Amino acid sequence: ERIASSRNSTSIEPSAHLTSPLGGWGGRRMETVEASLWVETSGSLHKRAVASLNYDELLASASIRADLTPHRSGIERALLRAQWSRSDAEAEPGEQEKQAMRRVLSALAARCPWTLGLEGALACVCGGLMAHLEEEEDVFWVAVCIVEDMYPRLYSPSAQAPHGGREEVEEHLMSELGQALPEVASRFRELGIPVSMVVDEWWPTLFSNALGTDDLAVAWCMLLDREGG
Repeated sequence: ERIASSRNSTSIEPSAHLTSPLGGWGGRRMETVEASLWVETSGSLHKRAVASLNYDELLASASIRADLTPHRSGIERALLRAQWSRSDAEAEPGEQEKQAMRRVLSALAARCPWTLGLEGALACVCGGLMAHLEEEEDVFWVAVCIVEDMYPRLYSPSAQAPHGGREEVEEHLMSELGQALPEVASRFRELGIPVSMVVDEWWPTLFSNALGTDDLAVAWCMLLDREGG
């Protein structure tokens, strides 16, 4: 049974996410046919097909699991503070947009509970996806692929550790930067500057907090290409 709606603004409200597109929230958008390639290249179609719990079941789980209470608090903070909306910068995200983001982040918490503390970064990622993908469930499954398969070290517990584990993340960041911008990576090595000093806040959001909507779409065509990357 679908999650019952509530007057409480922090509740996970049901939606017609299988029939109502998200299009129009992102302001400027690349052609839907181009953005839809992310659904294929990220591996999300296979991920959805073999999942033990579907999107609705994950939402139901998220609403009752006591261990996700910290995640729910983090999601509400992200909705208030994170620059996740790709709408007009001067406009507040609408309630429909907030509810959709709350649902996506709640399902992500249920599927990937180790991402506790990264709700703000994931809100930015999902906001970028919402600007270009029309279906809420597509946004969720592409985000799952980003967290679980494409860039897992960016969202692992070691990525949040203050000491141990940061070396692995630093190495990963440098490797990714080396593939995308080899000359910049080389300069970082020459100067002995930790790349995390500059891009630590960029990578977990996949640059969605640093690039405009159109530029982000171009960058993500490379970052979300699992086969080509």
